[in-house]
Amino acid sequence: MALLLAIVIVGTVGTAVLVVMAQTSISGVVNSTEHLSAMQTRSGIFGCLDEALIHLQANPNYAVTSLTTGTATCTVLIQNGGGNGRTLTLTLTTQGLTRRLVVSLTVSPVIVTQVLEQ
Repeated sequence: MALLLAIVIVGTVGTAVLVVMAQTSISGVVNSTEHLSAMQTRSGIFGCLDEALIHLQANPNYAVTSLTTGTATCTVLIQNGGGNGRTLTLTLTTQGLTRRLVVSLTVSPVIVTQVLEQ
């Protein structure tokens, strides 16, 4: 009887350990996937920033409401701060993740003075 009780206890503990390990593995996969999605979204929004800077270098009066790169379509708000000052607000949402950049810069020549990630 004691042997049977010991086997049941060891089996229960072993099962509990396996369940915890399985949950930890699943959580790790989910976190890894979320991290990859976040990095892809960040990469996409910085691609849109690069594209906007290229256009502003060519034309300081460049105005657009969206930009499309190979992997992303970002919404863009360009505010004229007077003179050569501009503020760009770029937003990208992919797979439920939203990234926003607020970029302060001057044009003629283009000099980025601040980039805030939100």
